[in-house]
Amino acid sequence: GGATQPAPAPAQPSAAQPGAAEPPPLPGQAQWYVGVGGQRQGPYDLGGLAEQAGAGALGPDTLVWRAGMAQWQPAGQVPELASVLASVPPPLPPQ
Repeated sequence: GGATQPAPAPAQPSAAQPGAAEPPPLPGQAQWYVGVGGQRQGPYDLGGLAEQAGAGALGPDTLVWRAGMAQWQPAGQVPELASVLASVPPPLPPQ
């Protein structure tokens, strides 16, 4: 029988990259963009979207997009954002 070659050890990725101003986003955290007044804003993670919603900049009719989506969609039609929108009180009715 032939001797099996030992598998080469995988190269260790460098833990810290010098010069990087900020760490990359955590895996699984989608980067969302928001369309406000014809301007693209972002990217935001879900926490950032919640802040935008709390500030009144993000509502069910606000267009949002993230990688993997075919086109911009109103936030109210995106299941992932239902919890974000649900955490914000609706606008006050006009007096």
